[in-house]
Parts: sequence; C-alpha cells; structure tokens
Amino acid sequence: MLLITSESKTSTGEMFGNRRRGNRDFKKGNMLHLLIIFLVSVPVLYYSVQHAFIGRGSYFVGFIWSLYFPAAVIGTVGAFGASRYATPRFEGRVSKLVVFTIPSVGSMDVLPALSRVIQSILTFAPLHLDRFRIDVVVDEGSEGIPTLLRTFGDSINLVTVPSGFRCRNGAKNKARALEYARIVREREGLARDDVFIYHLDDDTAVGADTIKSIAQFISEDDGVSYHLAQGVLSFPYDLSKSWIARVADSIRPSDDLTRFHFFTGILGRPLAGLHGEHLLVRSSVENRIGWDFGVNRLEDSYFGLVFSQLYPGKSKFLNSFVYGASPPTIYDFIKQRRRWYSGFLQLVFSNKLRPKVKIPMVLYTISYAVSPFQYAVIVVVASMLFGVQVVPDIPWLVPLWAFTMAYQLWMYLEGFRINRYVTKHMRIEWWYNALVIPLIYISGGVEAVAAAHAIADFVKKKDSFHVIRKPM
Repeated sequence: MLLITSESKTSTGEMFGNRRRGNRDFKKGNMLHLLIIFLVSVPVLYYSVQHAFIGRGSYFVGFIWSLYFPAAVIGTVGAFGASRYATPRFEGRVSKLVVFTIPSVGSMDVLPALSRVIQSILTFAPLHLDRFRIDVVVDEGSEGIPTLLRTFGDSINLVTVPSGFRCRNGAKNKARALEYARIVREREGLARDDVFIYHLDDDTAVGADTIKSIAQFISEDDGVSYHLAQGVLSFPYDLSKSWIARVADSIRPSDDLTRFHFFTGILGRPLAGLHGEHLLVRSSVENRIGWDFGVNRLEDSYFGLVFSQLYPGKSKFLNSFVYGASPPTIYDFIKQRRRWYSGFLQLVFSNKLRPKVKIPMVLYTISYAVSPFQYAVIVVVASMLFGVQVVPDIPWLVPLWAFTMAYQLWMYLEGFRINRYVTKHMRIEWWYNALVIPLIYISGGVEAVAAAHAIADFVKKKDSFHVIRKPM
C-alpha cells in the first residue's frame, strides 16, 4: 500500500491551490447586502403590480414566484449560520490516514487540470497530515496513464478499473469507478472507522485552508458524532475562459454557504445532496453505503440522501474552499448542467429512496424546471417590451416576491465576490463588475436551456453521461 508521510513532502516553486491573497480572512455572507437589495426590490415590484392589468399568465407567474420563497428562507437561515465561521486556524497534525480519491477519465486533455490537483495535494497535505495517499482512479487503457506515471511516479497510487468490471446494480461512469475504488480499499483492510476518504474532482485543487479544515475535523473526531463533512466550492476566474460560465458559477459557492450549509451543516442531513468534491467521509461509512446505485447521473447526491436515511444528524460543514474550474465554453456549461438537472429528476422519481428524504430535492427540482419564470426582472422587462402583461396583480404578495428576487440576485453577487476573492493570477477590470448583473440574467437563460434539455432527456428516457473538457 503506497502511503505518503510528512517526510516525503514534495517541494514546489508555485504553491498550487493556494489562491488566498495574503493572510486576510474572508468574511462570508454579508446579510446587509441582501437587506439593501430587498428594500430596493419592494418599491420596484410594487410599482409594476400597481400599473398591471390582469394577463392570461399573471396568476401562473405569481405562483411560480411564490414557489421559490421556501427555498429562499432556507438559504437565508443557512447563510446566517455560515456567517459565524472563521477561517480555519488549526496548526496541529493528525495521524489518521486520509485517502484522497480522484476519479478521472484519464484523457490527455484533462491532464493539465488533474496535474494541478495532484500537485496541490502534494504541496499542502504534508503540512497537517502525517499519513495520506492519493488514489487516482482511471479506466484500464486510459491514454493519460503513462504520462501520469512518468510525471508523479510513486507519489500517486494509480487505481485502474478493469474494462470487464461491472457493478451489481448497474452503476456506470464515475459511480462505477468509485465503487471499484471502494472494493479495493475494502480488500486492503482500509474500510475502518479511523480512515477517512476525501473526494476531489480532477479539476478541483486544495489549498492550505482546505487541509487545515480536514485536519481539524479529524482531530475533533470521536468516532460517533460525525461521519461526513462537506465544504465550499470556489471557481477562480483564471481557471476558465468563458465569461458566461464564470458568472453562472457565481451561484455555486453561495449555494454552499446557504442551502447546502442549512442541510449538511445545521441539520446534519445532506438532504439537498452532496458535491463529488470537497467531500470527507469516514471509510467504514462509505463502505457500507457504496456507490452502486444503478444508472444515475448524480451519484454524489444519491449518496447524500442514503446517508441522511442511515446517519441522520451525523454530517458537518467544512469551513474552507476548494478551487475548481468553470466549464471552458458555453456548450460545455450546458452539457454539465443538463446532466445535473436530469440527475435531479432521476432522484426525485427513484422508488429506492424514502419519500421523506426526497422532499427538499422535489422542491428544488421543481424550481429548476420553471427557472425561466423565476427571474422577476426578466418577466417585468419582457412584459414591458412586448406589451404582454404577465405581472400578477396581487399587491399583498409583493414583499414575498421581492424577497425571492433579492435573494436570487444576492446569491450571484455574493458568489461573484467569493470567486473574485480566490482569483490570484488575473486582474479583474472595474467594468466587469458593472456587467455582472446583466450577465447574471444571460447566464440564467443559458441555465434554462440546459434545464429544458434535461427534461427532454428524462421524458425520452435518454441514458447519456456528458463529460466536459477540463483544459486548465
């Protein structure tokens, strides 16, 4: 079994994954901004309602606007909780084994991103982890295997999935690779309570803060209280070429600090699902749940719902970032979101999960399905431009709609602030800040296109798994 100890630290000139500027703390969740946007939104929407006539779609739009209100409230509660966290200050060391698990297609076009991820682990993990291993999981015959071995040698443990390996329940793609890696660890005797599995995607690097939070979680581990932890995804702008994808991914770090924090951190139940990266799981627990959920496009979220059934109240939040890359093109962005949304539909209609654990996922899936109508600004402007009045004439609901509109806008602005903060090698011009708000609604339209494709895939029972390119 290949282990890397603190003595085998790799020296690097560039500190990969450390995107922080200096040592200043990042202040999460500025709730004052949300309040200001809300106070501005109320009179704007009230004016629109007061000057509206009842259109054919008015009450439909009113229902859609109201539908998102529970999600906005949940997210706001999560944001209040997340704002209490400080940057991890852990300076100690832990001796329990951490297995970094990175599934990858292993093609040549993902090797630059994968190399960045591996190097970030080799740079930062030795600072606080006495024992760790890097498992890179690839299919047999992947074209990038010789290059990986030549570049990293004994620094990585290459787990090669045999071409003939089949999961009992039919899991495919990434879930199949993770299931094989789980079986290998079980054979090695690593499916134990004192071993932790840390999951990363092949384009998501760690930083000093990431490793501190992992080590702190393990140092406080009593073997009973918590079995899983999830942190915040961030997307430095210098790792993506697409402006639309950059702005669209502003929603992701703020989503982690609101919705995901509420379920995973406050309730201790990842009922909103999980990410496939920045995920720390006790090895014995992961071995019990496994990854063989049948054909499913969102194996990480499925894992989260099963975990919620088996270990309620046993998840925690990691107060740290990982540093990923947004899709390089709009086409890749649509492919990525299309797979996610069709995966949500699969989860909602799965008969293998208890209905109770699917309630939050049902709420969010419906919200995604009607997302084009949830952007109040777009609806109001479109009704004015085309002379078709669809603004609902229900004045007493204006505060509710204004809050959902303010929450959505605040989520993007807060996420933009986070991604701008972690961007290290790129200057962000002042005019780009001014374009963020209109770009939000353009990216929202692109998201809606992906949602429409996903619904069509689900209706047609189309079984496809889109893998996006990861050149950086």
